[in-house]
Amino acid sequence: MPNYWDADALLYVRRGMGNINMITSDHDKQESHGLRKGDVIRVPAGTMVYIVNNNSEILTIVALLKTTSPPGQFKEYYGAGGAVPPSFYRTFSNDLLEAAFNTDREKIEKLFEKQKEGPFLKATSKQLSGIGREGSTSTHWPFGSGSVDSPFNLHEKSPASFNGYGQLREVDRNEYRQLKDLDVMVSFLNLTMGSMMAPFYNTKSTTISLVTRGRGYIELACPHHPTGQGENDDNTLGDYRKVEADLHPGMVFVTMTGHPIIIVANEGKNLEVLTFVISPEMNKMNFLAGKNNLLNQLDDSAKILSFHQSADEVNHVLNSQDLEVFFPGPELRKQSGKHDGRKQRPIATILDLVGF
Repeated sequence: MPNYWDADALLYVRRGMGNINMITSDHDKQESHGLRKGDVIRVPAGTMVYIVNNNSEILTIVALLKTTSPPGQFKEYYGAGGAVPPSFYRTFSNDLLEAAFNTDREKIEKLFEKQKEGPFLKATSKQLSGIGREGSTSTHWPFGSGSVDSPFNLHEKSPASFNGYGQLREVDRNEYRQLKDLDVMVSFLNLTMGSMMAPFYNTKSTTISLVTRGRGYIELACPHHPTGQGENDDNTLGDYRKVEADLHPGMVFVTMTGHPIIIVANEGKNLEVLTFVISPEMNKMNFLAGKNNLLNQLDDSAKILSFHQSADEVNHVLNSQDLEVFFPGPELRKQSGKHDGRKQRPIATILDLVGF
């Protein structure tokens, strides 16, 4: 059902195909864009929009809403419609509607009382073929010459990081200008079954992540503020508390700025995670293990003082992992027999050094 929202929306097509039709006062006619899995598209606040599923597959769309006022709340407004969903036209006085439409009250009442099927409508093939046909159809970014309003397909973009254990794709304001005003970057993680993403933290951004496929788990180091309770908790070490959670499709988790996190995929199926990176400008993903480990940039004197061990001992631990970003997870590592018999240094010891 056509409606508009009092919030900017960033949509991601999780599954299926369809069309999105948008109407604003800036255009003489509606814009119509094809949608497919992996598409990212912005719907500005106040834009009349309706989405059509003209395929036999279920169409699933994830929406990130940037609210205006009041913060954290939004509302959809239905003009078309009638009793269910109720049209906002029915709120106004009859004499005002008669004057606005320049027609009889009976015709106006008839127009806004017949629709009782709800916001989701079943349409015939003939009806579907006529929807959006008058609109402008554009190609997808980054391929083709589509307008700035066209969808950007994240799955077709080259990975920012990848190896045999995972891939990370990202799109930011420089590649898709519709993200500029929203101050958001979108990323998609595909973690091979049994693999893990290196521990990392974001320097300036908070992230909102949705698990779209597969299962796994996360561990996160959270600054711990003693309250007098739980001081002997096994998940608490010094000033940090380990936060753990199992991941499954549909689960949302938020990672605050500066919080180190590790993401692991269970065996049996790849883990896929969609992430909205809030305020990404000047943000850096700092990795805490692997070839691009942030701690490798320390000079030897700093390593000796910080770990109270020789530089050779510290470097041996820090340089043992020769991969970047994506590694075999604990179970894969056990299966491959890659054990050297040494006691592994707790990750919290390394995190202490970087001051979280």
